[in-house]
Amino acid sequence: MAKIGRNDPCPCGSGKKYKRCHGSPTQQDNFALQINEAVTRAEALCVQRERQQGLGKPINSYERDGVRYLKVGDRWWYSIGWKTFEDFLGDYIKKTIGQDWGNKEIAKPLEQRHPILVWYDYYYRLQKKHIKSEGKVFSLPKTGAASAYLQLAYDLYTIDHNTELQKKLLGRLRDKENFPGARYEVFVTATFIRAGFEIEFEDEDDRSSSHCEFTATFTKTRKRFSVEAKHRAGEGLRLGRQFNNALKKQAKHQRVVIIDVNTPNDATDAEISTVLLKAMMNFPRISGQIV
Repeated sequence: MAKIGRNDPCPCGSGKKYKRCHGSPTQQDNFALQINEAVTRAEALCVQRERQQGLGKPINSYERDGVRYLKVGDRWWYSIGWKTFEDFLGDYIKKTIGQDWGNKEIAKPLEQRHPILVWYDYYYRLQKKHIKSEGKVFSLPKTGAASAYLQLAYDLYTIDHNTELQKKLLGRLRDKENFPGARYEVFVTATFIRAGFEIEFEDEDDRSSSHCEFTATFTKTRKRFSVEAKHRAGEGLRLGRQFNNALKKQAKHQRVVIIDVNTPNDATDAEISTVLLKAMMNFPRISGQIV
């Protein structure tokens, strides 16, 4: 690039000589200050985003001519009705889980519905109670059902935005009996993504050997882990059995086993400590050491 002479016209188009415009010491100092401020703002926004969204791909959204566009993986979703990210999540989970399946569940009595549609019913009633006019943004009180519904939607979006969302996993979510374990697997996968891991699911159609849920690669070190997620159901604390079953799975890399102890939501700190102690005592021992 040719060097700009001090008496040459300033390339900014002001009509002034370069020495009296952006070439002057004062303007150079101001320009350097503006650059530093811009870098600081960008770094602050990056830190804020990571604290809010984690270390996966950022939420990519923009509005044009009254239409809100939001990217999921390599696909663009759009709507004129989305005022908040929660609005998007509400549409996203319906279409991702399956609207036809959801409508069939809604037709059932509330006590017979799938948990997802029970959460949706409570969330819908909460919206009807507090949203008095359409097209405006309202605050809603936080409830367990609303949080469960939106968190599932956000976890599914996180997986879909960063890797492949498997059809078999969605099928297990729709199955009322398999739902608790599948929901926990979704939670674990999304948590790894937000912690800065790339996810590669194992081939569910490969029946030649058992294998872990997925391989997690930490983006900063490229270290790889074979991850197995186990959900405890029922009253018994048979975590040792869950742990041993996880160890039987073939692992290509250093193994990580995550087991949901499943403590009650309304348990006190003392009750949680008791549950965790019982859980630890149920783990296998080698030479007197819990493994």
